[in-house]
Amino acid sequence: NNLTKFKVESDIDLLQFGVLGVEDTVNDEAYLSGLTNLKLCVERALFVPILTIDEKRTTVASATALQASVSSASYSKLFKADHPFVCMIYDRSSNMPLSVRVMMDSTATSHYTSNCCK
Repeated sequence: NNLTKFKVESDIDLLQFGVLGVEDTVNDEAYLSGLTNLKLCVERALFVPILTIDEKRTTVASATALQASVSSASYSKLFKADHPFVCMIYDRSSNMPLSVRVMMDSTATSHYTSNCCK
């Protein structure tokens, strides 16, 4: 019994499909007072399901990401990761890191542009 190994991964734009039902968070009338006192709007909501199958197991994993910005913000930043660095998501209320990653790929470049809620 030989089973071909394969991996299926996709990016699903949750806002495009209206899956989240969060239309009020993607404009300058967004009200997210439970999260912050800043006027935020959600720019992107991505869901990435990953299915991996090989001879021994089937693995299903997923990741969800929300990208928000302060209302009336419009900026562009280029972050060039030409050296190892640490990426951390930190919860100030509990003084605890929620996720810590050491990034070692020196060829990665991420370009982030925000034009939300002008």
